[in-house]
Amino acid sequence: PTSPPVEEQAASFMGDWPDTRYAMIFHETGGLPFGLGPPPELLGKEPPEFTGKELDKEKELLEHIERHASAIRKAAPNAKIILGNSVTNFNVHWLRKKLPRTSWDYIGAEMAVQLFRPEGQPHGWNLQGLWIAKRMCEIYGYADIPITSCYEFDYRPTAPGALSLRDQADWYTRDVLHCLAYRLPSINVGLLFDVDSAYYFSRWGSTGVCFRSPLMMPKPSYVALATLTRVLDQASYRRYLDTGSHALYCLEFAKQDGMVYALWTTTGKRDVQLALNDGTDACTLIDIMGREEERSVRDGKLDVTASESPCYLVTAQPLQDVTAGR
Repeated sequence: PTSPPVEEQAASFMGDWPDTRYAMIFHETGGLPFGLGPPPELLGKEPPEFTGKELDKEKELLEHIERHASAIRKAAPNAKIILGNSVTNFNVHWLRKKLPRTSWDYIGAEMAVQLFRPEGQPHGWNLQGLWIAKRMCEIYGYADIPITSCYEFDYRPTAPGALSLRDQADWYTRDVLHCLAYRLPSINVGLLFDVDSAYYFSRWGSTGVCFRSPLMMPKPSYVALATLTRVLDQASYRRYLDTGSHALYCLEFAKQDGMVYALWTTTGKRDVQLALNDGTDACTLIDIMGREEERSVRDGKLDVTASESPCYLVTAQPLQDVTAGR
């Protein structure tokens, strides 16, 4: 059967669901040869130019954007339009075409991530594809357009041959911390629970934060993300602290009653010395599983050990310095 025109579909859907805040154009859409590597502009080269069938496809997709955006704006003027749920290089292509802001409010991101480390070098399929999107926005004069995750975004499997339960917990947590630093308004991580069918053994089916039925017991990643949510509730990302090492991360978050620092390494463990304000005699260290420990500060210094599992330091005042040890 023939589907109703998109204008009727948008009006009908928004009429049934008037509180809808976001609408997405494109889902795993392809048809143009972008690949997964860094866009040529980031390597000092010229952007791609299409001819023949590829140019026809580009025009078709641009018309698709214009028509669907117009229908959404008419049906729900306050809804935000996300252009995405495709690989990074597809989503950022529309920056090159100087797509008017009336057609989109957010660049959507869908990076499967899978077994790629959160801090890996950027390409169109890992988490740091967010960096590619950010740089392309700056190049084409869209620095103010937000980047956000689509409803399919970040998947870390734990089926046999994939990640350990600990790695999934560590990497999901680090994924979210990076997303907060990139200031994503929406962060959609994994599945709630693993699927029951043979799809479980795919790259996507075991990405839940709970095991599959019948028990659906929580994995360590469930606890890790619950801890992150609790500790950073109502906190705002402020800055990345230079630790002197690209393998040691320290992110600063501000809360109404103090500061929170997320601290982790990309590989192994690292001794870290933290310099605090004069007068600070104690702070709280919270590990990835939510266990809290009161730590004494001596002469404005505190020594901690950072690992691949992020921990959180809760203080009344901002840190003055972070120094990586051995």
